[in-house]
Amino acid sequence: MSIGSDNSDAEIKVNYNAQDDENFAVKIVRSREHEITEMAYDEFKLLKTLDHPNIVKMHDAFYNESKQTMFLVMD
Repeated sequence: MSIGSDNSDAEIKVNYNAQDDENFAVKIVRSREHEITEMAYDEFKLLKTLDHPNIVKMHDAFYNESKQTMFLVMD
């Protein structure tokens, strides 16, 4: 799934961890604007604090500066 505009786009990829035998999702946010990746990181920080069965569980966030890409790892 991809979501985008002229200055940014995002997609969700489902991945498999063979060590834990579990699937997990990675939201990939690409943007030439620093504000967009800052918003993605703010989303991560907020969701990381929440614990509810109807809200996705966030695990980690990574930023690749050379690719201007934020990776959000979640269930």
